Amino acid sequence: MSGNSNPIGVFDSGVGGLTVWRELIKMLPHENTIYFADSKNCPYGSKKLKEIRELTFAIVKFLLSKKCKLILIACNSISASIINELRKVYPDVPFVGMEPAIKVAASLTDTKNIGVLATEATVNGELYNKTKQIIPEEININVQIGHSLVELVEAGELESQEVSDTLKKYINSFLNNAVDNVVLGCTHYPFLIDKMKEISGNKINYIDPAQAVIKQVERLLVQYDIQNSASNAADHQMYSSGKNFPVKKLLPDLNYSNIKITTNFVL
Repeated sequence: MSGNSNPIGVFDSGVGGLTVWRELIKMLPHENTIYFADSKNCPYGSKKLKEIRELTFAIVKFLLSKKCKLILIACNSISASIINELRKVYPDVPFVGMEPAIKVAASLTDTKNIGVLATEATVNGELYNKTKQIIPEEININVQIGHSLVELVEAGELESQEVSDTLKKYINSFLNNAVDNVVLGCTHYPFLIDKMKEISGNKINYIDPAQAVIKQVERLLVQYDIQNSASNAADHQMYSSGKNFPVKKLLPDLNYSNIKITTNFVL
């Protein structure tokens, strides 16, 4: 790997990975980034593995063509099913994926009942099922597949009645099963944390793994000796394969002067 100023590549099926990218630019402010959102093909959670694989390899090829020095897969569905293949095909590229924070939830629970709110692809993925095997037997896991939540976030609909009604259904199931810690197993879901807390009050703790993931990015940058040593403001590029990319609606407090956004991008 050459060039410490080369960007970190970040990608997701859509805008969900922005919750991880936001943490990246906060914790590693001098690192340049390229973010790719495959909004045209979003969501990935209900797709067949073959299609997820084809889409993922096309995005990775694009990011590598842009000289990305590390690739962060800010998508649970891809991390759960494809990351090991990527590491085999590109052994010299550091990949970081999203890991379901089940072990964290298991260590925090008082009721021995934890929840997972995730997509179908994540729950069916190898990574989730391996992680699930290593938690204590006395821990019960209540899984809810977050149907339609990704689509609502993609539309920038964080305050709609439909979001509230959908979340109430999942959260009431958690509450009815004495769940006190919920793992957010999709990067779109942290955009909805405030709404979730409105519904559950202080009865549930929601676990967003973004910070832990960026700490792993930082460790790999040091391990591979590819940190950006420059002290100037970082440059950020964003590409979306779709027409709708509501980044400014979802992250209104960012300074967009050093962020170049391209929509309707064709790989």
